[in-house]
Amino acid sequence: MERAAISVQRCPTYEPELLRSALAGALAPLGGMPAFVSRGDRVLIKPNLLAARAVDKHVCTHPELVLAVAEAALDAGAARVYVGDSPGFGTSLGVLRKLGLPGQLAERGIEIAAFDDPVEIVRPDSVRFRRFEIERAVLEVDKVVNLVKIKTHAQMFMTMSVKNTFGYIVGTRKAAWHLEAGREVDFFATMLLDLHYLRPPVLHLADGIVMMEGNGPGSGTPRALGLLFAGNEGSALDTAICAVLNVPPHFVPTLRMAGELGLGVTDLGKVSWYGPALEDVAIEGIDHPILSHPGKFLAPRPLQRLTRRLLEVRPLVDPKACVGCRICMEACPAKAITMVQKKDRPAVARIHPPLCIHCYCCQELCPEGAIAPKRGLVRSLLRRPS
Repeated sequence: MERAAISVQRCPTYEPELLRSALAGALAPLGGMPAFVSRGDRVLIKPNLLAARAVDKHVCTHPELVLAVAEAALDAGAARVYVGDSPGFGTSLGVLRKLGLPGQLAERGIEIAAFDDPVEIVRPDSVRFRRFEIERAVLEVDKVVNLVKIKTHAQMFMTMSVKNTFGYIVGTRKAAWHLEAGREVDFFATMLLDLHYLRPPVLHLADGIVMMEGNGPGSGTPRALGLLFAGNEGSALDTAICAVLNVPPHFVPTLRMAGELGLGVTDLGKVSWYGPALEDVAIEGIDHPILSHPGKFLAPRPLQRLTRRLLEVRPLVDPKACVGCRICMEACPAKAITMVQKKDRPAVARIHPPLCIHCYCCQELCPEGAIAPKRGLVRSLLRRPS
């Protein structure tokens, strides 16, 4: 493949003209949008549309960036441009409505892909997972442009380019994959890599103008980073983002497994870097998510259960913050959540630990931020100051 290339551009706000200038600046050293989109192409813009949240929560790719990239694809000669994703809850259209985008997209002749038509695809040369059902539009367009929101993630540490293409999977089929591969993070990361390289986007753009840290990807803290990233290879871009955020790449399961399996580019020494030097844009670090899994160990089954309770991190509902919307219960792939009636107030969610698979779908999708990872007793004691 061509040499991996990453471009970084400063962009302090989402002001439309400033953003479009930054986008052009980020794409210029890579050949501009015409290097990725040819005249007559059908192009799918695939943003992060996790859930219908207000723009200022920075849960989804910012709408101004979606518009700017779609316009750039049209200017490059694309015959048809679509915008779509498979949200964790709800519909692509519903999330776009919350972002105020359907009317603006229609005015520009940009279509919305509903992501409700899965088709089966088989790739015999995949590492482990050879059969997927993914959105038909992903396969039928000529080019996919991956539009990433940089966020922390309680299960995968960060959600970036590779993780964003999990949205190829439609609706409830995501839950099935969480049940199949979600408990073991390396296993799940391998699935994400197989899926990503099944239909790799031609271009990756990462919204780091305002990122999310801490309890991401749905209830974390927005943090101004002021950077827009562009790249032609997903793992390479994710590695570059980690370098800027001072996150060791091995913390991110998709990057760790990509390195082990020889998928993509995870060595910055093999990447052409354009824009400000790394040392000029790197920060000291971010507020890390609380991760879950204590790892594998050999012991009698009763001892394993006890040890996991002491060591592992699990999602916990704050009953005072829970409003009983039932989104977590409906989204839980393991059916580990029930609603429990509380005196003089609506029913609240309860997570049953023996059934929980630690996929953190509930924490991702809770609109009130009422679910957060809780450390087991041993981990809590280890973190207490002396």
